[in-house]
Amino acid sequence: MTKIIPTARGTVPASAGGASGGPPGPPQMVRLADIEFTDLIMSANGACMMRGVDTPDNGPLVSVNDDYIEDINDLRLACIQKGQHGNEFHVDHDGVRYRIAVINDLDGTWYAVRKSKTVIPPINTLGFPRPIVTHLAKLASRKGLIILAGATGQGKTTTAYSILNAYLHSFGNIAVTIEDPPEMMLNGPRGKFGHCFQLKLGDDETFGDALERAMRYTPKYILLGEIRRAHDASQALRAAISGHLVMTTIHAGNVIEAINSLLTLTARADDNIGFAREQLANGLAGVIHQTLLTQRDKTGKSKKVLKTEMLFVGDDPGIRSMIREGDTSQLGTFIEQQKSRVALDKEPVKLDNN
Repeated sequence: MTKIIPTARGTVPASAGGASGGPPGPPQMVRLADIEFTDLIMSANGACMMRGVDTPDNGPLVSVNDDYIEDINDLRLACIQKGQHGNEFHVDHDGVRYRIAVINDLDGTWYAVRKSKTVIPPINTLGFPRPIVTHLAKLASRKGLIILAGATGQGKTTTAYSILNAYLHSFGNIAVTIEDPPEMMLNGPRGKFGHCFQLKLGDDETFGDALERAMRYTPKYILLGEIRRAHDASQALRAAISGHLVMTTIHAGNVIEAINSLLTLTARADDNIGFAREQLANGLAGVIHQTLLTQRDKTGKSKKVLKTEMLFVGDDPGIRSMIREGDTSQLGTFIEQQKSRVALDKEPVKLDNN
């Protein structure tokens, strides 16, 4: 793979010449915090690869000459130390939080690194159409489950935090986040009347277990990390039905796939597909599937553009009926209808109390 030298402005080939086209000048040393990347994969013994610096977010990994990243070994040592106690953790380094997953393969130990955002972006800066932002604001006073779906690295968690932060600042109340580890910092007072508790998981505690524990804090809002287990899915829906507004993320290729995945997990937990359908029909508030596309302007500067597909339930009995009957393949009609409404600057679905 081509060797690259990261710089604060992007990347340049390691073989690039100086200003006059002659031999390369001395490399510009940079710190990892100055490099915008989507993925960093590094080994415990020195190899380093990146994606998303001068390649698309879903493009190939490019081998990096990490001699020019002056603090890469500091992060590597922190990963080695923390990796002795778990396979997923976070490292705070140079003012940036990195989420780490340990990869143990035949050749040794590697670390998959993602950079967390240090500032939670306002919801109206993410790229959602105005009617979506308006509808999300109205959901703050209701109960239900909001699912943020998409592939890895598409900003699902950032969106969830942005929504939750807006709720706390605008409407106050108590929020609880349950992640392992937390991707963004939201702990403490938020606005004049809001407060967020970011819970730590106990030994062998699942998200579902922590969610049951969190009910003692009487939260209005709950942010649950990526749902992977049946028990987690079941508890999330129970909380949504019992009066809380729950947000969670799930890996899925589209809205209907996200709904079917949650149904499958819930049915596995309760060993009853009919009950799972009833729970989801009663508890679902909406699903947003999102994709971050990289676009370049005429100067070659890249920016992220949000592409969304959504289905909000509102008080539409037709959507709930289809979920209850297991006819989720027909939900595409409602998805297209809501897309058309948003294009006309209308909210995707009406709420009876608004």
